[in-house]
Amino acid sequence: MARLSSVLLLALVALALFVSGADAACSCKKQDETVGPCKVEVDVCGCVTRFHWKYKATASASGVSNDHKWSDSGSGAAKDAIVGLFQKMNAANTCNCQTGTIPFGKCQIQSRGCFFFANESAMDNKQPTYRGVVIAPNGANYEVDNANAETAVQAAMQAMLQAQPGLAQTCN
Repeated sequence: MARLSSVLLLALVALALFVSGADAACSCKKQDETVGPCKVEVDVCGCVTRFHWKYKATASASGVSNDHKWSDSGSGAAKDAIVGLFQKMNAANTCNCQTGTIPFGKCQIQSRGCFFFANESAMDNKQPTYRGVVIAPNGANYEVDNANAETAVQAAMQAMLQAQPGLAQTCN
């Protein structure tokens, strides 16, 4: 009877782990990747979840982090986390952005160009997309994505002028 109770208890514990999908066992490894001017810290964990081996990763750079769950390989989880990280990073103080000022009459328009990857294939092929960002004098942001950094910023400037046609008079 005691043996039957032990077997039943063990079966219930195994069933609870299976149903919850909890990480029963994980093995993690930190690594650094260099992507353009950015040093990216990647933490990849291989975990047994629902009796399958899966991988998750967190990529961090410039104070921004991105998590990716679950992939069938550690390298796949790492790449997905890095792609998501660069898609998130859009601030003037991030390693993937360059900032500048565009003189526009008596106004100084703050601008930045940031690179990111549309997907894992674009990252593998070193084909970034650039996000041009300009900040109007009233604080409104205008963003345009393009394959060329300069074109992205110019298009963002045009978008600002279309959205705020009175800006040309205000700044001249």
